[in-house]
Amino acid sequence: MKKILLILSITFLSTQLFAEDSFDNYFSVGYLNSSGGKEINRKGATSGSLDGGNMKGGNGFMVAIGKHLDESPVSIELEYMSLKEDFIEFTTKDSAVTHKGSGFVERSGVFLTAKRNFESTSIATPHIGFGIGWQKDYWKIQNTAATIVVDDSDSAFNYGLLVGSTFDLSQSLQFNLDYRYRFMGELTGVSSQCGTTTCSDFSGTWEKYGLSTIAVSISKYF
Repeated sequence: MKKILLILSITFLSTQLFAEDSFDNYFSVGYLNSSGGKEINRKGATSGSLDGGNMKGGNGFMVAIGKHLDESPVSIELEYMSLKEDFIEFTTKDSAVTHKGSGFVERSGVFLTAKRNFESTSIATPHIGFGIGWQKDYWKIQNTAATIVVDDSDSAFNYGLLVGSTFDLSQSLQFNLDYRYRFMGELTGVSSQCGTTTCSDFSGTWEKYGLSTIAVSISKYF
């Protein structure tokens, strides 16, 4: 699925991007920051079992290519993003017990967005958008005692919204400020959990979650 999405997206955009010699095409590069305090729970966790994990906010980057459609307020954009968030703790279902730890979660993926651009003000051009994509999460996390360890990855379909504005720096350069909220599908990961004498592997599904980010980027038009 993700290969088909990527191939179709690149084929469509490459045809659009190089069809004309104008300033409707652009390339963007930017910085991503995610909000902190995110808790992702395990689906079907039973009382006393591992429920999920909390992550801090994280940092990352994005690159994108895009095209403003002729005589239309709509632009199409294909983006690649990579984001790394630090791990805080595991939680236990129906219990006050928490397991502090260390590690990180890396999120990366491609996203195809249609943006509706509104009439420019004297300062900026606002826009809203909706898109779909495919994202991979890689967990390398453990509690302090190393009795709970997750070193695994999975990928899933996602979709989301954005709202933001662009600010003209010159005829061919723009500064962009966007807020994005993406809804991630269910992911399955294997955790190694150790008791007093033995360790066992458990396969569990993480529930759907929302990923909130702020993106600051520069676009070069050509």
